[in-house]
Order: sequence, then C-alpha cells, then structure tokens
Amino acid sequence: MEDVRSLVEQRVRALVLFWDQRGRRLTLSAMRTSERRLRQNMAPRRLFSFPHLLVGLWVIILLWGERWVFQSRVERCDWRSWEKWPMGANPHHLVLIADPQLIDPHTYPGRPWPLTSLTYLVTDNYLRRSYNELQRQLRPHSLFFLGDLFDGGREWETATGEFKDPEWYPHPVSEQKFLKSWKKHYGEEFWLQEYERFSDIFIKPWVIAGHQLGSRQVRQKLVASLPGNHDLGFGSGIKLSVRNRFETYFGEGNRVDVIGNHTIVSVDTVSLSAGSSPQADKEEVKQIFQPVEDFLNNLQSLKKKATARELLHQRGQLGDPEWPHRVEDTENSEFMGRANPELLYKNVLTEQDSIKLIEKVGNVVQVFSGDDHDYCEITHAENQRNVSEITVKSISMAMGVSTPGFLMLATYSKYAGFIALSLVLLGIRAGLLPVLNLQRFAVDDTDVLPRYKAKREDCDEYALPTAGYSASLSGGVSGPRDRNGLLTSEFNGWAAKTRNASPAVSSAPHSHHNHHNHHHAKGQGGWGWGSGGRGPKIEISADHAYYDGGKWKVAQVRSGQWRIGIVLRELWATTFRVVWMVVVFWGYLAWKG
Repeated sequence: MEDVRSLVEQRVRALVLFWDQRGRRLTLSAMRTSERRLRQNMAPRRLFSFPHLLVGLWVIILLWGERWVFQSRVERCDWRSWEKWPMGANPHHLVLIADPQLIDPHTYPGRPWPLTSLTYLVTDNYLRRSYNELQRQLRPHSLFFLGDLFDGGREWETATGEFKDPEWYPHPVSEQKFLKSWKKHYGEEFWLQEYERFSDIFIKPWVIAGHQLGSRQVRQKLVASLPGNHDLGFGSGIKLSVRNRFETYFGEGNRVDVIGNHTIVSVDTVSLSAGSSPQADKEEVKQIFQPVEDFLNNLQSLKKKATARELLHQRGQLGDPEWPHRVEDTENSEFMGRANPELLYKNVLTEQDSIKLIEKVGNVVQVFSGDDHDYCEITHAENQRNVSEITVKSISMAMGVSTPGFLMLATYSKYAGFIALSLVLLGIRAGLLPVLNLQRFAVDDTDVLPRYKAKREDCDEYALPTAGYSASLSGGVSGPRDRNGLLTSEFNGWAAKTRNASPAVSSAPHSHHNHHNHHHAKGQGGWGWGSGGRGPKIEISADHAYYDGGKWKVAQVRSGQWRIGIVLRELWATTFRVVWMVVVFWGYLAWKG
C-alpha cells in the first residue's frame, strides 16, 4: 500500500513539476492560438466567404436529398389526388411493399469494412425515411409485404434442424468461397439481429403511427409472412429449418385475409415451385411443397370462413380480431405471385403452377407479385383466365431501380454532379485570386518574429526629427558596417555631409543601441508596421546579410512560383473547409436517420 501511495505521490509531483516548467506555458500558448484562430474565422470576411457560400448550398442540397425529397415524392401519392369514389364511400387503404431486401454480408461479400458499414447506413436510412413518410402522410389501413425481406436470410444457419445444402442444389460457384466464412460468423444470432433491424425500420413506425392515430382510424393489420427466395431459397433448394424459423417470427406464408370487402389470398409460391422440380418425388422435397398444396386444396373453404368472420365482425357479433404480429413476404394476395427467384434466379412460376394456382384460388381479379424489383404489368394467357398481374417495385435503393417505390390500393439524390461543380468553382476562384487580387481565404501562418520591416534608412539617428522620435546628430556615430564592424565608406561620406548641413538638436551622447529603446508614435517606425504599413517593406534575410555586404534588400517576389503557391494553398484551404463542414452535416443527418 505504501508503494502505491509513493508511486501516486511521485506521479503527482512529476505532473506539478511539468505544469510549472512547461505545462502552463504550453496551455497558455494553445489558448492564445485557439483564440487567435477563432477571431480569424469569426471575422465577417471569412464568415461570408465563397467557401461558406458553397457550404450553404450543400446544406440545402443535403436537406433536399436526405429529407425533403421523400416528403415531396410521397405527397404526390396522396389518396385524394387519384381516388374517384361515390359520395359517402369509405374505402380501405392498402399499401403493398416489395423487396426491402435488407443489405447484409451476402449482398456485397467482397466489399471491405468501411464501405459495408456505410452501405448499411445509407440503404437503411433510405428505407426508413421512405417508410416513415408513407406512414405519416398516407396512413394506410393495412400493409402487406411481398417477399424478400432480407437479402441473405436463407444463408444464415439455424439453431436447430438440418442446414446442409441438398446435393441437387449446390450454391453458385461465385458464392462457394464465402460459405465457410458465412457459416462461421453468421448464424441464428445474426438472423435475430437482422429481424430486430427489420422490426426497427418497419414494425416500430407502424405501431407508433397506430398509437398516434388512436381511435381516429381503425388499423387492421400488417402482414409480412410472405417469404421470398432470398428469405427461404427456391423450390427443392429450400431448407425446412430455414422456413420454420421464418414462419415462427413472421407467421405462415399461406393465408387468407378479408380487407375492405376483398379477399386477399397469400401463397408461398417459392415452396410451391418445389412440386414441379425434378426432385418432387423425394420425401424431403414433398415436405417443402405439400403444405402449400394442402392450403390450395382447402382454399375455398378457408375463404368462406374468413368472409363469415368478417361479416360477424362488421355486425358487431364478433369482437376485434387479435391479429398476431406478422410481416409478410409471399408473392400473392388474390394474386398469383411471381416466384421470388432463388439461387438460380428463376423469374416466374411454371405455366402448370400458374394454371393450378388460378384454378385453386378462383375468382382472381388482380395478381400482385414481388421479386422483379422493377414495375411490370402484364395480362396472362387465356388458359390463365387473362388475369392481370402487377409486379410491385422494390422499395430499396440497392435493388437496381433508379426510382424505388410501393403500390397503393383503395385499392429518390444525385450528389456526384454538385461535387464536381463545387471543385470546379473552387478551382476557378483559386486561379483568379492572384489575377483579380481577390480576398484570400487561406490564413497565413503567424511568425514569432516579423519577416518584414518598413523601409527606413539604417542611419535614422541622423535624419530630421519626426513626431514622437528624436535622435542625436552629435553623439556617437552609428551606421551600416562591413564584416569587420567598421562603418562603410558610403555611410561615412553621407554622415559627414549631414553634420555640416544640419544643426545639432542635442549634445547628449546617443548610441545605436539606445536608438532602439526610443518609443515611436503610433503608426510610425516599428518592425513590419512602419508608417502605418503604407511604405515599402524590406525583407529580413540572413542570407542577404551575410553574402551581400550586410545590406538590407527590398523583398523580391518570384512571380511564377508565388502565384502557383497562392493558388494551391487557397484551393486546399477552401476545399478542406467545404468538405469537412459538409461531411459533418451529412453525418448528423445520417445519425438522425
């Protein structure tokens, strides 16, 4: 204990000694430097300078691209701008969202760490801002997701069950080298983190918006149980353990909902496709598609029961249904959803599956599907009853569509150009600086000693007196000297003439050393600021003093190098100022979400 106390006392004494010897001086010096820099940067000429004008423009552009554009685009979709209903109608507003496909290690497996984190941040913020504006402005009664909630959901190993790839369905060659790393680092715990991430972006705002609306609007449901190929895999390549995990947290993919007097049928078509695969006769593959087959075989009965429950609810004979938390991602709702393309990126159901689906569902008015990422509207062949299908756009900015979106039933920022423009404008301004003698933004380094002095004769003792300054003409002689300390001949001759022509002012002895102790009047003499800074200046150069007869020399300007140096320094200072201020503001917007 004594050793510890002694060590602490020794450290404290060392700190006190350092503070007394150097610490106080360094601190005061840093404070003075900071205070000087603050005064320089708060000067009006710098506050209202060209770089800060560019920063102001960048602030407006970032606010538009990161905030206002989402509000503006969703505002165009206001229900009242396109709904045409009879007087007294009370439509049910339904929104369909496809392919949020949250970015994960499967999306860009070769991308290094800083870029992956930045990609997560940017894409998640895009989804969050779009979805929040959707909730705030459109206030849909119900919301359905059409699959591919995650990008690599099928790749993350489950806590229980078989996770081995079937021999007939290996991973693509391009992904083989990443499988070992995925299995080692990403499993059940990582999938749960992704589930929480999805809930934070989509579920939480839905719940908050519902609480804010209160009794003003009855919200029925949010359905996200429809799986896509990125969530489960496709066809005979689906792992049952992966599907069981998905359904545990999001609900069953096959379901019937009555929404606004319309029956919406959701079908897990990625599992249904296993029935038409070459491995359909295998027992493990039958377990994939058989639940979907059973659902379709009983669908007519399920539709009637769902309609009956809805009628009882409307008559007040049945309490509000308790809708379990789900987030759906199948590709059908009274619609024969397009199969989410799985590992092989198959784009459509087989014709036989499409015909069977239309027949089993019956009375299909419209088909909505996801997976294709872009908007597409087609009419199917006569053997599929000429059903119209709409593929809903992806809501994510990372899915290859220039303008992501969503579909409503009542059922976008480009910064690269302005970066280049900013650099060009800063370069032009820096180039014109020495030509037009513009105000410089770059701050000169402050020297401890002055580098220039006012051009005054070295023998000022013998000049005529000026206000606030006196010199002796009859005292000791002082003037420029040669290397041996002797007065130069030119000065001796000039001084003699002066003594013969000028009356003595004082007989007191006066040395060159005493001359420098006189106080000059404000704006007179002095190092670097003589004559109020209006006269010519002389550069203090040690080289000139030693190699040019010890004479003061007028400061020389090497125009070419001087101009290039000024331009480069100004370009660096202005670019750095714009970049760090814009990056800090963007970081704040990204942090706020």
